Amino acid sequence: MTLQEIAGPTGVAPAVLGELGAWTAVLDLICRELLRCAAAIEPSPGEMDPEVDLDRMDWPTEVRSVLRNVAESHLQPAIEDLRTLLVEKS
Repeated sequence: MTLQEIAGPTGVAPAVLGELGAWTAVLDLICRELLRCAAAIEPSPGEMDPEVDLDRMDWPTEVRSVLRNVAESHLQPAIEDLRTLLVEKS
């Protein structure tokens, strides 16, 4: 579905498209900051051991994992979808 199909015959107000661009930039900033925070957490000694059961993560490992998951699996796809909408309008 394209932005034009969603907009219908009346079209989408330019302000809405401007907001999409701004929200995309905000989400991109949040995504980059989450990844920066995740990178700042050093791996625990247990993570470096291939014998360790990663289903039972320690707190720092779990926090880093959640931060990366939110950024990479949720925010990045959303950002890409929004950017696609913005490209389709031009």
